[in-house]
Amino acid sequence: MRFKPAPPPPPPPPLPGQRVDVGGYRLYIDCTGTGSPSVVFEAGQGGAAATSPLPRARTVRAAVAQDVRVCAYDRAGLGASDRRPAGVAATGDRYADELHALLAGANVPGPYVLVGPSFGGLVVTAFAMRYPGDTAGRLVFLDSDEPCPQECTYEPPEASTFDVSAATFGSRPVAVLVAEFGSGVDGRSFANRSTNSLRVTALGSGHAIISDKPDLVAAATRLVAAAARNGDELAPVRPVAAPGRRRPLRDRRLDLHDSDLGAERLQQVLLPRLRVTR
Repeated sequence: MRFKPAPPPPPPPPLPGQRVDVGGYRLYIDCTGTGSPSVVFEAGQGGAAATSPLPRARTVRAAVAQDVRVCAYDRAGLGASDRRPAGVAATGDRYADELHALLAGANVPGPYVLVGPSFGGLVVTAFAMRYPGDTAGRLVFLDSDEPCPQECTYEPPEASTFDVSAATFGSRPVAVLVAEFGSGVDGRSFANRSTNSLRVTALGSGHAIISDKPDLVAAATRLVAAAARNGDELAPVRPVAAPGRRRPLRDRRLDLHDSDLGAERLQQVLLPRLRVTR
C-alpha cells in the first residue's frame, strides 16, 4: 500500500505592512490608525517590533492608534527587513538615517513621537539628535539603556556604536518609564534632558514594561502625543533657580519615581488636562 506524500504547507499569509528601500536594502514597516503626530515603536536589542513584538505590544499600539497614526518596524537584519550591505557600519547615525528614509518612503508624516524600550532608547535618541525638526524631542523611554559618557558599544545580535551623550530635548514633552525590577537604570539621564518631562516607576514591572504594564505604556504614549499635538505641558510649571539668571527657569519636570502611578491614575488625572483631538 502506497502512501501519498503530505501536501506542502500553505504559504504564510502576506505581511500587512510594506518593505521600503532605505539605500539599496529594504526595511519592513507596519502602520495603523490616523492622526498626528505619528507614533513609532522601536524594539529592544535584537527585537523585531513589527513582525515579532513582545507580548501585549500590539495591544498597546492598538490603544494608541485610537488617536494617531502608529507604526512599528524591523531594524536592518531583523524580522522581515534586509541585512545591511557589507561594510555599512551600524552607528547611531546609521540607525537614524535608516528610520528617516523608511518613514519618508512609507509616506508616514511627521512630526513623530518615538517610543524606545531598552536598546531602542538609544536609537530614538540618535534620531532626535540627527533630525531634531522631525521629533523636536517628543520621546517615550521604557527602561531604556542610557547614553554612555562617550560612546556605547554593543555586541551581537546588533553589534553597534552610539555617541548620543550630548543629546538635549529642550522643553519638548518626554516621558520616562523605569521598571521596578528592570535593568537598574533610574531614567534621570533622559528625564533631565527636557524641562518638560514625566518620570514614572512601573511598580511590579520587569524590564519589558510594555508586556508587564501595557496600559501604563499606552497612557504615557498617548499623553506625550497629545502634549506634542496641542502644545500642552506634561506637568505643572514651577520656577527653579538658574545660575547667572535674574529670573528663574520654568521647569516642567514631574518626578513620580517613588509613586505607584498606575495607568488608571495617569489617564484620569493627567490625560483629561489635554485636548485629545485628531
